[in-house]
Amino acid sequence: MKRFFSAVATTLVIVFALSLGIASAADEVITGPIQSVVTKMDKNGQPYTRVIVAQQRMLAGVGYTAGTPVMFFGDASKDAENLKEGDTLKCIANGREYRGNMSYTAIKLLN
Repeated sequence: MKRFFSAVATTLVIVFALSLGIASAADEVITGPIQSVVTKMDKNGQPYTRVIVAQQRMLAGVGYTAGTPVMFFGDASKDAENLKEGDTLKCIANGREYRGNMSYTAIKLLN
C-alpha cells in the first residue's frame, strides 16, 4: 500500500512540474502594422487565418522589430480574411509562449 501512495504522489509531482513549462498570459490588446496575412484550412477542413504583426522589442538595450503571429480561428477567421498587408491590426488576443516565442490567439477583432 505504501508503494501505491508513493507512486501516486510521484505522479502528481511530475504532472505539476510539467504543467509549469506551459506559460499562458492574460488577454491583451495587440496593435501593429500587418506584415502578412495567410488564410488556410486546418486538418479538419476549417479555415484559419494567420496574421504576422510587426512589434517593437528591446533586448540588451537594442531595439528591433519582430514579427509576431496572431491566429484567428472560427468566426474570427472570417473577420480576419478582409485584412491585408499594410493595414493596422487591433484585436483582443490571448497570448502564450510556445517553444520560447510568443504566439497569440485572437478573441475579437477591434475597429
